[in-house]
Amino acid sequence: MKRPGSITFYFSLFISVVLLAACSVDAYDQGEGELSLMTAEMADVYTGNDGYVSQALTDEGERLHFDPPFRVRWMTKADTIYRTVLYYNKSNQRAISVGSVLLAVPRRAKEVKTDPVRFESLWMARTGRYLNAGIYLMTGATPGDSARQVLGAVVDTLMENADHSHTLHLILYHDQANVPEYYSQRTFVSIPIDSIQADSLSLRINTYSGEVVRSFPIKTEQ
Repeated sequence: MKRPGSITFYFSLFISVVLLAACSVDAYDQGEGELSLMTAEMADVYTGNDGYVSQALTDEGERLHFDPPFRVRWMTKADTIYRTVLYYNKSNQRAISVGSVLLAVPRRAKEVKTDPVRFESLWMARTGRYLNAGIYLMTGATPGDSARQVLGAVVDTLMENADHSHTLHLILYHDQANVPEYYSQRTFVSIPIDSIQADSLSLRINTYSGEVVRSFPIKTEQ
């Protein structure tokens, strides 16, 4: 299956965030009593060759099968893996809604911008496939909606530790790009790590309250 370069829009080597639309949610079904049983999880959602969603793999490692399959308006490509926040009824595996997640593949960059964000959370998927971040971007309307903030994951250094293990240090790239900072927009970012050749991973995030650094071991077996 094809994986798009980003879930929403691609700008240079990084993900371009279209304000007010980057994490759009397309409701599938909200039957009576459904929301009381709702579970929300980060997940890879798969579209078939007809463009319909029939299965997903959650970050907990659970494979979901949807019968009947359903279509999500913003998932425009068939036979593709989309990174999402999936809301579903766990008792009957019935999808409720699907929200997009920005996929930030670690890159090297000549210039690193670290405009501040509001930090919420950082956690490793139980499958060991992703490092996930929950952040808030400060945003506001711009003339013609032409301004775009840019997010990405930049490779800093690969360090050897005292025990001869190796830690890959990453930086959250963020370019405010002259977008006004009037209010906050919640955004989820997933960094794929299953191909990283290191024993652990460290991510540095510049926030309005100072720098946040978190380190996580990388699973060698999944």
